[in-house]
Amino acid sequence: MASGDSTYSILEHLPEVYEGLSKRLGEKALQERLFKQAQHESEQVFQGKNLFNPDRIPLFYETVRFILKVTGLYNWGHRQFLDLRLITNEVAFEQLPTELDGLRILQISDLHLDLDPELTPVLLNLLQGLEYDLAVVTGDYRDDTKGSITACLKYMEKICKALTPPVYGIMGNHDPIELVPALEEMGLPMLMNETVTFEKNGAKLYLSGIDDPHYYEGHDFDRLRGTVPNGEFSVLLSHAPETHKQAVELGYDFVLTGHTHGGQICLPGGIIVIHNGDCPSYMLAGNWTYKSLKGYTSRGSGGCRLPIRFFCPPEITMHVLRKA
Repeated sequence: MASGDSTYSILEHLPEVYEGLSKRLGEKALQERLFKQAQHESEQVFQGKNLFNPDRIPLFYETVRFILKVTGLYNWGHRQFLDLRLITNEVAFEQLPTELDGLRILQISDLHLDLDPELTPVLLNLLQGLEYDLAVVTGDYRDDTKGSITACLKYMEKICKALTPPVYGIMGNHDPIELVPALEEMGLPMLMNETVTFEKNGAKLYLSGIDDPHYYEGHDFDRLRGTVPNGEFSVLLSHAPETHKQAVELGYDFVLTGHTHGGQICLPGGIIVIHNGDCPSYMLAGNWTYKSLKGYTSRGSGGCRLPIRFFCPPEITMHVLRKA
């Protein structure tokens, strides 16, 4: 089904869509999410807890774009934005079943596909021929936090066709709830405070996904309680790394996150200057550990608001799980 047809189908059946999402996400969480979406669309509230959030400053991004072009830095930053790389990340776990040793999980995060149409073919080329056991997309499919989802869906349809099942996604702070049925029609099941089981060589991995914890705060760990049996190896998908304390409490072994873009515009050496992560600084990019929990924060595959990067190359990540 074409993305335009999918959008029309969703609008035509919104009551049924919301009823289904209410059962999965929880009625209270869905109501609060829809309320926040409406407020944000009408610009009554802005995302971000920082009073100096660029979204609050008129013409902020247009001004930055102009300055970069005048100084000659824009094209350089745009080339780095399109320098999408495949990162291999081996992580060892004592509790990993021997049968799952070598399991490959492909993570894609923070696509923001409608920001720049040049990104999609670069990503499709990188995905071609990749072999993995499981693929996950950890949120932020759209660039703006409000407005149309049509362009985003057009590009996501191509990405979904290029991914080999099983593949699962979660929602980010740029994603309206109406994206869920559209993405699922394209073959990307979404985990909305839900857990699924992945099996290989007779061993099980429990994969949980939560709704955006950063802005919409639709995540509900109480709905995940009991979905992972004690002692079983488990992975949590969380758009932002700020859920690390709840993840430890529920006994997750590994959490895959994004949201921060690794800073996107950094100093040489990847030194982060400005970020939007509500978490300890060591969790802003790459591997990290919190008590018994291991985590990885993707630097993202796309960019936010401006298609530029400096000293912070975009990535898709192949996590290889090893038995310690």
